[in-house]
Amino acid sequence: MSPISRKPHRKTRTGCANCKRRRVKCDERQPSCLNCTRRKLQCEFESRYQRVEPPSTLSPKVPPTAVPKSQLSLAQDQSQSPSMNMAHLELLHHFCTSTYYTLSHNSILRIMYQTTVVKIGCTCDYVMYSILSISALHLSRLNIEQEQRFLPQALDLHHLTLTTGLPALQNITDENFTCIYIFSILTFMFDSARRRECDTLFSDENTGLVEWISVLRGTRAVIESSSQTLLHDGPLGPLFTIGQRRVQAQASSSAHTDYLCELQRLVNEATTNSDEIDTYNQSINSLRLTFNVVFNKQPDTYEDTDVFVWLYKLSDHFLELLSQKKPEALVILAHFSVLLKQLDDRWWINGWSTRLISQIYRALGEEYRLWIVWPIREVGWVP
Repeated sequence: MSPISRKPHRKTRTGCANCKRRRVKCDERQPSCLNCTRRKLQCEFESRYQRVEPPSTLSPKVPPTAVPKSQLSLAQDQSQSPSMNMAHLELLHHFCTSTYYTLSHNSILRIMYQTTVVKIGCTCDYVMYSILSISALHLSRLNIEQEQRFLPQALDLHHLTLTTGLPALQNITDENFTCIYIFSILTFMFDSARRRECDTLFSDENTGLVEWISVLRGTRAVIESSSQTLLHDGPLGPLFTIGQRRVQAQASSSAHTDYLCELQRLVNEATTNSDEIDTYNQSINSLRLTFNVVFNKQPDTYEDTDVFVWLYKLSDHFLELLSQKKPEALVILAHFSVLLKQLDDRWWINGWSTRLISQIYRALGEEYRLWIVWPIREVGWVP
């Protein structure tokens, strides 16, 4: 009888210390392998190569407690940032060859993300972490088989992004404005992609949707703290210059103006509080300008950021009414979902329009549901 042959397998001596001690196969993912992540163990590797120390900007001293708990997806106790390693270089390569292309419709802005933003990230820790985290999240969405590998990396890096970036928001200067603005934009994209997976935007605490809008509105404080000269003459000048050119499109009218006029009539007839009427009218007028830009007579000339201008300009009072689930505020927001539908080809925001309109529908009574027949039809959702 011939002896039973064992199935050959590849042995590795580069796994982490915990997997070696337990004599289990290590996937060698850094900074923490999957086995250690699941068991919540500190993952340590003994590299055959000399560890390269990162630049001083990649060694933040800010404790993780500076980050709000609601923002932490994977809370790890890291008193120091990890060095740049091969996994990070893989993510940076993916950002420069693929992810950058998904962040804008405009070819000039795509090049800006691919070159200028990456160059700035080489001198600013939280910008680099933002780049790496959004790249890892993008990779996790490209193939379901890759999610188990790249999603933990994305969450770890997003944690580092917030830990190092949020403290900088307390002191915005001409010197750090560019870094903070990039951090704000990429954080909003990451938050949009992750929050899309939540079960509800209208929880009992009323925090989900308002928090999401607040993340975007945080960029307004960054811009308002800087001069027009810095905005247009700085490294991100093309972003603001291209946006300024499209302001003139607000003066035109879109084919959807009649629907917004009807919405305004219904809101004014149903609302008795004068302060609320003023806030609703202001919001609808602002929404009309955004519709004019996105649905102008020259198709595909709008930029992704144009869709979010309305959210960016929302007043605190409207957000308060929205958090109270005022039906008029919800109906106005439902019309905004028509704009979000235009970004369904963007992996980090696709599906938001359907999710938003469906949850607003469930939050409204029968009468107000009739007010959103048009946006339901435009989004293509079936109640």
